[in-house]
Amino acid sequence: MITPEYARHYTHKLGWVVHPLSSWNSKKNSPGKSPTTKNWSKSKKPLTDNKINLFFELEKDSNIGLVAGEASGVTVIDFDDLTFWSHLTDGVDTENWIISKRTDGRCHFFFKYDPDLLQTTGGGYIKIDILSDNKNGGGSNVVLPPSKHASGDIYEFNKIPEEPDDIPTMPEKFKEELLKLLEFDNNLKISIQNSRSWIEDFIRKGETPHGGDGRRLMLALCTELLYNGLTKDEIHFVAILIYGDEYDKSRTSQELKYIEGKPWKSTTLIGEFPEYCNEENTRMTFNMNFYFEKKKGLSVKALAEDIMDVHSFMTFIDQIYVYKNGVYVPNGEHTVEAEVQLRLGDKSRKTHINEVLNFIRIATRTDRNDLIHDTRYINVKNGILDRKQKKLLPHSPDFKSVDQIPANFNPKAKCPAIERFFRDVLRPEDIQAMFEWFGYCLVPDTRMQKAVLMIGEGANGKSVMIHLLVSFIGKENASFQSLHNLEQNRYATAELNGKLINVHPDLSSSTIREVSIFKELTGNEYFITAEKKYFHPFEFRNTARLTFSANRAPKIASSQGDGDYSFHRRLMIFPFDNIFEGSNIDLNLQEKLTTENELSGLLNLTLEALDRLEANDTFSYERSVKETQRNYNMNSDSIALFCDERVEACEGVHTPKDDVYQAYKSWCDDDNIKPKKKNTFCKVMQKLGYEQIRTYIKGENKRIMCYRDFSLARGETKSL
Repeated sequence: MITPEYARHYTHKLGWVVHPLSSWNSKKNSPGKSPTTKNWSKSKKPLTDNKINLFFELEKDSNIGLVAGEASGVTVIDFDDLTFWSHLTDGVDTENWIISKRTDGRCHFFFKYDPDLLQTTGGGYIKIDILSDNKNGGGSNVVLPPSKHASGDIYEFNKIPEEPDDIPTMPEKFKEELLKLLEFDNNLKISIQNSRSWIEDFIRKGETPHGGDGRRLMLALCTELLYNGLTKDEIHFVAILIYGDEYDKSRTSQELKYIEGKPWKSTTLIGEFPEYCNEENTRMTFNMNFYFEKKKGLSVKALAEDIMDVHSFMTFIDQIYVYKNGVYVPNGEHTVEAEVQLRLGDKSRKTHINEVLNFIRIATRTDRNDLIHDTRYINVKNGILDRKQKKLLPHSPDFKSVDQIPANFNPKAKCPAIERFFRDVLRPEDIQAMFEWFGYCLVPDTRMQKAVLMIGEGANGKSVMIHLLVSFIGKENASFQSLHNLEQNRYATAELNGKLINVHPDLSSSTIREVSIFKELTGNEYFITAEKKYFHPFEFRNTARLTFSANRAPKIASSQGDGDYSFHRRLMIFPFDNIFEGSNIDLNLQEKLTTENELSGLLNLTLEALDRLEANDTFSYERSVKETQRNYNMNSDSIALFCDERVEACEGVHTPKDDVYQAYKSWCDDDNIKPKKKNTFCKVMQKLGYEQIRTYIKGENKRIMCYRDFSLARGETKSL
């Protein structure tokens, strides 16, 4: 029996909105849980004392419910099964949590209201739900102690909250893992819907397979779920769901490697695991006759809309993108084709697939301007990161994003290996600017009008830096066109469409005749015209930041070259001076730099760097355009630059070739540049028009080869 004192306590001391529930022994549906008042979910104000007396004194058998959500300032997490409890609370302090339960294994956890967490509808496999505001603005019903369950069990708090501050704030780590788990639950529903029926039957039974047969069953089950959309990380959740406390992370990872190499196709599964996956034991999941109308044939609309109920699509220029794991990915046509064949079975025809594809293309046509371009938000592996609030929002198909950074946001993560790598390969004054460049590549923004060129000969870390950038931003978000190809191949520019970065290691040192495309791509142009082979030209807004590396910078044709201010002002050159040889080479460095924790730590550092870049509106790059131009020319054509800086025309003065070459080598050493070999030096000098003569010089009794009418600056010329 609920006395009015409990209702008054919740109302007056905690400010909660409570309402009456049916008696535990009533004949209503869900006895003890069913609300007895109309519009209870929209209640925003606590009950008056008169209403409390009416509901809980006159109606002595009523249970008591909470309107969870903003109205009461409370978000409740409902566990009907504690299988994932240890995973969610690993490393989380739960000592002060407020918990209500009526029996072991089923609990309500009370937290301060979190507007990010909306009510979930239940019906999943993990048996965890959020009880809070729903999408219509109403609250959720939560049975409060000391209500009585239909089984006779009494709901009890582990400790009765006395004031609002007794309700804890949900820890960020717990929230992050909870959202990840709920997303997995949704993905599992979709994957199971697309899989054969034996998988759902098995998971619903709750059996735990062991032994050789059990292992083969799990291999079959996980292979089919992988084929139908689950990720390898989510397969670990499947293992927890099935094995509970027996889950072994390392064993699961080992078994995943076993099935990685298999073609994930139904025919392969039938051959490998016939006792679990044979077609005779499967039933039709869909009634294909539902999609055919009498005398009219296939209802394309009914079939397409049914598929769109399961998947979220959007279409750009006839390319269908499908929402998977928090991001829209291309080649949605494959998903549509598989869904049509799944639903129509042997009645499926190529014309049916094409008609459904055309329907979905038209129904989901999207302007690229409708994509999320707000640089405040970044789609990361474990949610949508709000940069301003530094918090995660759950993934949603309503967040129209085609770029996802393959790193988890963990505000406490560090990246000691990456920081050490930056110190080892970069000059101290360049470290901040390189972190800013990585941060700049996180968002679709080219207004800084910059590109990066990493320069240096030998094993000096350039390729590892490029690999780290691609691993951090994501291979799916990268194109790989060289500067030469962009300028010379009319189809190359199209490959940058929709990408965040374009990278190319080891640029050729051959001469580049034009840099007009380079200027367009780095010039913050609103639209760039591109063309794919056999397709009409199209326009797009470039968001791919250009990052190149080279042993030597490619020469720029004289008509474009060292006088071209607009080319050099767009370029940031990062010298890689340190060469790593022998025992100093770490063959496993790339793997060490790209662990999950290192990438999460890198995300934190680059977010700080991006904030700094936006605040300063410029990179922390200390070289002027003139210095950048000289550095570029030094690397691309050191001999010509040497002549410009150190050679003077002096009629009647002749300088020995050996002296000139030694002066050139010293000049290169001063700038930490590897000099050209002597025979190459002589050939280039000849091309530059410097004439050689054999003549006597003072102090020598023989004639030697000299450069005619040629004087070295700074008094380095021998007297003739």
